[in-house]
Amino acid sequence: APLMIARLGSVSNARQKINAVVRASLRDAAEKVSALDYVENRSAQAQIARHLVTPELAVVGITVIDVRIGQPVFSNSPQLAALM
Repeated sequence: APLMIARLGSVSNARQKINAVVRASLRDAAEKVSALDYVENRSAQAQIARHLVTPELAVVGITVIDVRIGQPVFSNSPQLAALM
């Protein structure tokens, strides 16, 4: 953690960097598959995202152990929930 904080300046900056890198990687992985495939194959998408984020976060001293994608919640759309 000290190396990471020294490079990024604060825990808040580290959190922002991690969030930005992970979100961008998930978007990059998602644009290559259909939405349904993304939901049905979350573990494969998580592996792709892990391979994308690992080198970017290593530069600032962060070691990525795993990337997990949670089950989507479709409570606002019964029609979409029915498709899943």
